[in-house]
Amino acid sequence: MGVELSSIIGLFDGSPMRGLAVGLWAGISGVGIVLGPVIGGILLQRFAWDSVFWVCAVIGTLAICAASLCLFGFIFLTTQWFQALRGCSALEMAIATLPFAAVMAAGIALVQGPPPTH
Repeated sequence: MGVELSSIIGLFDGSPMRGLAVGLWAGISGVGIVLGPVIGGILLQRFAWDSVFWVCAVIGTLAICAASLCLFGFIFLTTQWFQALRGCSALEMAIATLPFAAVMAAGIALVQGPPPTH
């Protein structure tokens, strides 16, 4: 949850809408913390166990699309952030994406790899 909060604080730095944004984040996070296990339990009772992952995949995809649309329009309209991104070298971009690629590779290897032997 720290990444979301730091992103909100960074985006709304000095803005009067910052309190509203943090309040919305806290409210939505609280509802998700309460309803997540309840909905997961209902899905496990009614459907197969993998239904939980399908619901999370759909919600996650929708959230990524919505966030990218909102942030794309908001961030790239501010020239300060765009200029900072333009100043990054290819090495800095590679270093920034390397941890993501490593986690993805480890996840794929664990999911697609052979079962453990005893």
